[in-house]
Amino acid sequence: RSTDYTRTQMSAAAFLYGLLPPTLRPPLAPPTRIHTCADEAAEVMHGVGLAASSKVGSEDGGGETERQGACALAGSLARAQQAAWRGGDGARDALGGLFGEEARAMPPTHVADALHSLSCHGMPRPCSQGGCVSAALAASFRLMGDS
Repeated sequence: RSTDYTRTQMSAAAFLYGLLPPTLRPPLAPPTRIHTCADEAAEVMHGVGLAASSKVGSEDGGGETERQGACALAGSLARAQQAAWRGGDGARDALGGLFGEEARAMPPTHVADALHSLSCHGMPRPCSQGGCVSAALAASFRLMGDS
């Protein structure tokens, strides 16, 4: 089961590939079907409190939106947590200098999650024309997200 995003479908497929023995995965076995739910608002696995979405129309990407999930209390607690983050202005400014104001305004956990998943897979940190995210900048967001 997956939300209807390319990235989550790829994560589900990679998880299954690692979980299943070689005899139960392609090409020795037929492809595994992953159930997706195109209606984000009806997807119980996505956003109990706040649900962030980068889907515009039927396409991935194109903007970031946030909506209240199914549980109003979880949503208010998530908003309170986001409002409580302090500090990190230097890190936010550095990120904004690399990727613009939209990146600067992102919650620290969003940035930390994206950077952590890259490091887990041995992939390089993101770059722009102005430079790349340094290890120190990535660590700043990880610490902000954990506080």
